[in-house]
Amino acid sequence: MAAAAPYADYVALRGDRTRATSLLAAIEPYVERDYRAARAAATLNRVLDQPDPATRAEQRARELAGERIAARP
Repeated sequence: MAAAAPYADYVALRGDRTRATSLLAAIEPYVERDYRAARAAATLNRVLDQPDPATRAEQRARELAGERIAARP
């Protein structure tokens, strides 16, 4: 993930949908347990105009970072 996360930003800046698709496939197995993978997945899904998966990946990144929505008492 150390190289994939910054590469996702580079791919997004270029708007390279082909590379975004292949990189997303490569990092997808790590999204549930790795913060950087989740952030990269959110970025790449936005490049691919997939707002729902992007939102889910952003939510997962927040959870992995320790940001939780507190339940109301």
